Amino acid sequence: MAEAPSPHPGPDSQVDRDEGDRPPCVWASAAALWLALDAEIARPAYDATGEEGRGFAGLRSPGTVLREVSFAAGERTVELEIAVADDQVRVLGQVIGGHAGSIRVLWPGGEQTTGCDETGTFRVDGLPRAPISFHVAGDRPLKTGWVVF
Repeated sequence: MAEAPSPHPGPDSQVDRDEGDRPPCVWASAAALWLALDAEIARPAYDATGEEGRGFAGLRSPGTVLREVSFAAGERTVELEIAVADDQVRVLGQVIGGHAGSIRVLWPGGEQTTGCDETGTFRVDGLPRAPISFHVAGDRPLKTGWVVF
């Protein structure tokens, strides 16, 4: 009689060699940084993905995935239009309500800061295809949850 396979991987299994589904250390560092940010948490309010999206003029190219995401905290909203192509991500965003001084984009292993114009609009190019979060500095700081591609 043949022995049934064990539900638990052995020492030579691919799961053990690759550490299973545990996140890499850089994810833990990014999560710790996010938790340390002293800002109100903006909750997900809207999320749509598609090949076509409104407001993406000039960003369309073959193989580009377009995504619209909004986060809300009270009367303030962070609206994001995200274009993902290959391993690069471009974000057009707007902070509505309150004064936004700068936007800090966080991802596992890095971050980038950009400014907003007088309408709260910002753009970030060349982001990696990794989970990203936004920290809005200003009169009442807020942070978004993680956007995963």
